[in-house]
Amino acid sequence: HIIFVDQVFADQRTYKAGAAVNENIFTGLVFEGLYNGGKAAQAIRNAELNDKLLQKEKLSAVGQVIGMVMHDLRSPIKKIKVLNEMMREDEDGGDNPLIDMIDKSAEQASEILDDFMDFINNIPVEKTPLNLNEIVDEAVKLSQGSREDKAHAAIKLDIPTALIVPGDESKLRRTISNLVNNAIDVLQGKKDGEINISANVIDNMAVLNISDNGPGIPPEIINTLFEPFVTKSKSTGTGLGLAIVKQYVNAHGGNISVKNNNGAVFTISLPL
Repeated sequence: HIIFVDQVFADQRTYKAGAAVNENIFTGLVFEGLYNGGKAAQAIRNAELNDKLLQKEKLSAVGQVIGMVMHDLRSPIKKIKVLNEMMREDEDGGDNPLIDMIDKSAEQASEILDDFMDFINNIPVEKTPLNLNEIVDEAVKLSQGSREDKAHAAIKLDIPTALIVPGDESKLRRTISNLVNNAIDVLQGKKDGEINISANVIDNMAVLNISDNGPGIPPEIINTLFEPFVTKSKSTGTGLGLAIVKQYVNAHGGNISVKNNNGAVFTISLPL
């Protein structure tokens, strides 16, 4: 039997449009193409699995290091709180804002270490009713207060004052703070740098948007931005920040996405 094909490639043979090809030859060429295509697809899958295995091994190594660091740091952090209590006693129980700030910083340091280990071990979150407006406000203050540089972008908030979401207070605060810190970083040196944080309710989901008017996410990493060890032109970055953010959001039953629209726009959706 003779059939006509548009175009078939096999080895070095090329059959142009309208060429007559014996049916047996055509069938062989098709199966040859499927076989070669199958090998290529398997090679891609193997490469992806190898990348994931390397990431898992890196995370395991990081987890071991963090575990040792945490063991060494817990003791001095606890001593800070003890010393604070002693200073309060010396002041006859009087209130001292500076001592309160030291206490708060020690608590945040402990929370950061705990959150990181939760990420490594994939620990489920513990949810309580939280005021999203208050969490965002605390996260912004945390970001601004933890920076040594004085060049801050203008941060504008538009969050409903009574929007309550079920969530883990520490992890949501760290998630938002991480995104705000990243936005401040990319806006350094920009005179009209601006960060907008807004929220509303859509289909029984609290939708939080964090956007900036910076250069946006580089096209070559935007599709893998939330994978571990993905970073771009950030000497102090570990490549874990956004991977942790994604895991925290997913652990809340939510999702996070990013797009470019006159800057980067991160969207977090959390179930109510």
